[in-house]
Amino acid sequence: MTHPASISDDAVAGPPLEFTGERFTPECVREIWYEHWHRYVFARAFAPGRRVLDAACGEGYGSAMLADAAASVLGVDIADAAVAHARQRYAEHANLRFEQGDCTALTCADGQFDLIVSFETLEHVAAQEALIAGFARTLAPDGLLIISSPDKRTSHSMPASASSAARPLRVAPPGTALISRHLPPREGPSQAGACKT
Repeated sequence: MTHPASISDDAVAGPPLEFTGERFTPECVREIWYEHWHRYVFARAFAPGRRVLDAACGEGYGSAMLADAAASVLGVDIADAAVAHARQRYAEHANLRFEQGDCTALTCADGQFDLIVSFETLEHVAAQEALIAGFARTLAPDGLLIISSPDKRTSHSMPASASSAARPLRVAPPGTALISRHLPPREGPSQAGACKT
C-alpha cells in the first residue's frame, strides 16, 4: 500500500482497525482515502515544533503523521477501541500519545496546544458550541485551529453505515458564526484559533 511520503508503510504496520464506516482507516481506498489523507498532509505543514491536539483522532494515522513534525501530539477519541488500536499501532512515536475522551468536554489545560486539528467531527456532535468553546479554551493565544466539515453541496455521497445512520449529520452552514463567536478572526490567512500541548 502506498501512503503519503510523510508516512512509511512501517508506520501503519500491525493489524488494521475494522472499517465500520464510522472511522477512516489507512487501508481504505478510492475517494475516502484522499479525502482523509490530504487534510493531514495540509495540517502537517503547520505542525513543526508545535504542541498538537488531534481531536476525534479515530484510528490514529493522522496523529502519527503530525507527530513526525510536531513537538508533541495528543490524539483524543471517544471510542475506547480506536484509542487502544492507535496506542498499539503507532507506539514507535515517543512524542505521541492517545487518550480516550469526549472532544465536547475537553479536560486539557487552558492554552495547552499550539495547533488543534479536528477533521470531520463538527457534523457528528450535537454539542457543537461546547466543541468549539473547548478548542478556544485549550488553544494558545498564538495558536492555530484547523477544522473541516463536509459541505453537502460539494461532498461526494458515501454509503450510510449502520452506525452513521444512527447519528444524523449536523452540518453548520459555511462561514458560520459558531467559530467566530469563540475565536474571532485575525489578520492574515484564514485562521480561527490555536491550542498548546
